[in-house]
Amino acid sequence: MKVGFLFATFGIVMAYRNNIFELSNHLGNVLTVVSDRKLGVDNVNNTTGVAPPDGLVDFYLADVVSAKDYYAFGWEMPGRSFNPTAYRHGFGGYEKDDEVSGNGNSYDFGGFGYDPRLNRRKSKDPMGDVAYPGISPYASMNNNPIANGDVQGQLVVYYGGLWPGHDGDCYLELQTYWDAQLQANVARTLNDYQAVFFNGSDNLLTSTAAARGQQGNQTAFQFAYYLRDLLDAQRIATGKSNEVLNFVSHSMGGAPSAAMIERLSKLVYPSDYENESLRGKNIFQPGDFGNAYFLDPYQGADITAPSATNNFQRSHYNSLTAVKTAVPMKGIQNYKATLSLTIGSILNPIYGAHDVGTFANSDIFTPGDVAPKNVGGKQGSTGHNAGHNDSTREYRGGEAKQDNTATPRFIPR
Repeated sequence: MKVGFLFATFGIVMAYRNNIFELSNHLGNVLTVVSDRKLGVDNVNNTTGVAPPDGLVDFYLADVVSAKDYYAFGWEMPGRSFNPTAYRHGFGGYEKDDEVSGNGNSYDFGGFGYDPRLNRRKSKDPMGDVAYPGISPYASMNNNPIANGDVQGQLVVYYGGLWPGHDGDCYLELQTYWDAQLQANVARTLNDYQAVFFNGSDNLLTSTAAARGQQGNQTAFQFAYYLRDLLDAQRIATGKSNEVLNFVSHSMGGAPSAAMIERLSKLVYPSDYENESLRGKNIFQPGDFGNAYFLDPYQGADITAPSATNNFQRSHYNSLTAVKTAVPMKGIQNYKATLSLTIGSILNPIYGAHDVGTFANSDIFTPGDVAPKNVGGKQGSTGHNAGHNDSTREYRGGEAKQDNTATPRFIPR
């Protein structure tokens, strides 16, 4: 137990600092740092309500250790700071390198260096050429510091449900299918802020799990190199060799997601692949896969859980789709069906419990506030009825085709 010695002097109650706390905005920028010390203020007589003070504390003020404000890309505003050198973290939560260019003019930025006055990295972003080919590898935050943060983490693959006109597509617009709170909790659970979004189906509810599984197989062939490059670049960026692929799917996205994972785990490099040392070897190794979360998978009884991932299924049995979704998948390792009691489920008892947002606070995810960095989507998004966002940049992989051999193979780009 920590004990702070209290004493009174000139109407101020003071205690030794035991802990300090960051107060950050939605981008993770540290604006104010306060301690756990209370500063008591005695302005008036508590009996009469007027001066002079009576030696009793009227209210407390926070003990501000440091405070600062920033321009858009992280440069500290002159004249808008208090004791800025007292705390070593600042813009984006990154550690400052004050000895390099002066206070607040340089950040460690995960080891790659960043100058907030220029909005430029001091070395290339390892993810840049792969994930962001249309943006300079020396840029940060996609050149949009108001909406984005520049974070590191594992890679999560989202596979949405029914969205007509987007069959098998992979681009950032599909992020709007997913509820923002769910994305935040997934990111918090996996420490994972890098994401790729696929659409599960543009067919009506008459489609079969097998047909959507074939779509997932084709998606694996089409985007295998892309996901391999993203994962490798992420490992370089973080310096962690244990970064993995995680998967989240909903509704009609369950079948193609399961099939995609299974196929990715078995794809091999062809005999004429440009890197001779990789020919005949698997594109992905067992250690490349992490968790797969299946949320209300449609026609779940007809879906086989992939063997390469740790699989979790969460379903709600009080929706119109429950007869098809609140049943365990074949071989599922962790299954639970519960009653959804969210406001949306109550107001829309027919369909609301199937809404992707109702799974945001499922027991498999870590709850909390909406994540401050790189989490898009729409708060309370209904998934299937998600709106479009045509201003976002596309994520697309190279086209590829399967050959006719018995062993799954992959044609190089």
